[in-house]
Amino acid sequence: MVTTEFHAFSLAQPRDAWFADSGSPLRSDPAGSAGTGVGREWDATVRWDARPRVSVLLGGSWFWRGVFVRDTGGGGDFGWGFLQLDVGF
Repeated sequence: MVTTEFHAFSLAQPRDAWFADSGSPLRSDPAGSAGTGVGREWDATVRWDARPRVSVLLGGSWFWRGVFVRDTGGGGDFGWGFLQLDVGF
């Protein structure tokens, strides 16, 4: 099975911050001039059910930075991939 998803990330308000999982801010713009667009992400996965209760998942993602990221310290677009084995007992 092949699955694709597209996500658009934005701040709730121009003076908001982008937070890490821990709750600490990664980036912020107290003036609110950097806008709210954090970025867009595209995900694609392929799942193969090799046997009952055994499947292999191969996936990849690409993140395009938004105006907020560009204007609060740069950073570029980036991608990543993964390979996952699921075994049920």
